Amino acid sequence: MIFSTIPLFLIFLFHIVVTSPSHQEPYKALRFSEDPSSFIQFTPDFTPFQQAISVCCWVKENSSPTYPTILYVSGGELTMLADGNSIGLFDRYMHLGSKISVIRGRWYHQCATWEYSTRSHKFYNNGVLIGSQTTRAGRRFTTSATLTIGNWGGNVRRNELAGDLYDLNFYATELSGEDVRRMYNIGLCQPGAGRHHEQDRLIRWEDIQRKSRSGNVIDVDISGECVSLLRQRLANITRQLDETQAELSETNEALSETSEALSETQAALIETQQELNESQEALIETQQALNETQEFLVETQEALEQNEIHLNQSLEELSRYNQSHNKWDWGLFKAPQYLNQTISLEQSQNIRDSWDEVANKIIGFRITPELVRFWQAVDCEAENSRPWSMLQSDEFMGKILTRDLVRKLSGAWDRLSDKLVGVRMTEPVIELLSYVTNATNCYCGN
Repeated sequence: MIFSTIPLFLIFLFHIVVTSPSHQEPYKALRFSEDPSSFIQFTPDFTPFQQAISVCCWVKENSSPTYPTILYVSGGELTMLADGNSIGLFDRYMHLGSKISVIRGRWYHQCATWEYSTRSHKFYNNGVLIGSQTTRAGRRFTTSATLTIGNWGGNVRRNELAGDLYDLNFYATELSGEDVRRMYNIGLCQPGAGRHHEQDRLIRWEDIQRKSRSGNVIDVDISGECVSLLRQRLANITRQLDETQAELSETNEALSETSEALSETQAALIETQQELNESQEALIETQQALNETQEFLVETQEALEQNEIHLNQSLEELSRYNQSHNKWDWGLFKAPQYLNQTISLEQSQNIRDSWDEVANKIIGFRITPELVRFWQAVDCEAENSRPWSMLQSDEFMGKILTRDLVRKLSGAWDRLSDKLVGVRMTEPVIELLSYVTNATNCYCGN
């Protein structure tokens, strides 16, 4: 909305500036013809300019004179040429023509400034500082000198301005660079464009217009040019506004896309936060489970330690028990039914039957020393003790007890028991059998 109202405001201002009768007079410029006799000359009081001075104006060249002089103060106190080739103060000159591209028929804004304490002399073209120099120490303006406008001292050939001059003012202060830029930016057609620092404006344009003129110096109505300039300026502003509007549209689209992206990012952040919260809860639960598991492991470790103690005690008891038994358990023949008796076929068969019954039940076990010791410990057959120690041979130890191994085991006992038939089981015989078994680590069945 604000951009749509700006062009209307400028058009309204343009209409008032151009058509209002009260504003017609300021649009009168002075035109100096191309002859050395066309100038304005008078002697102002330069006393107020002893500490500082600034001179600003609008100028337009209509032909190509050799030295288009805007103004000259006698004695070389101050000189300004429209093309910048001789910008002088106190008879010292800056040659700045290479920094100004003069086009006939085009208006330029020019300012020269000076300040006593800094001794700095500066020159601006179209609001831009293009040159500066330092003046001699202690040098001030001559209080009374002749000011010539439009020529270098008057009637000097090839030094005529041959152009238009507008809004020439002398200020008893050093205008800043910002002051000069503001004058230029306000433009040629703004009434009172050069009227800043009004209290310091001591040689005024409206007074210069009333001074006597020499030669062909005439008033020129530049309101038509102002119309064209304003139209051009309005066109430029409109173009800039259109470009700005397009940029704003692109910016709005980018902002919309950014807003959508931010919304999506916000949603993603919320989901991520939820996931983090769930993960935190899961971590807490896992930590609790780990703590419980740790407690369980401690309890289990304690139980294992107790079991190990009990196992060691059991192994010691088993070891003490087994020390009284041979691998082949020959001690079974010390039982009353065998000792000092001759083994009969019936007794041999009873031993075989007892072994076969147990052997079939232990099919599928892997034979280990611990398992053998366990079986020996829990075997309740006091009268028919079985030869568990024969399982400790390489043929059985570490293997899964299969039916084939059981048959082989039973067959070995059968062969052994058959050989014992008719043998009187005396204690010397039993001790001999135990000794042979322990010494050879065999079960006599191979």
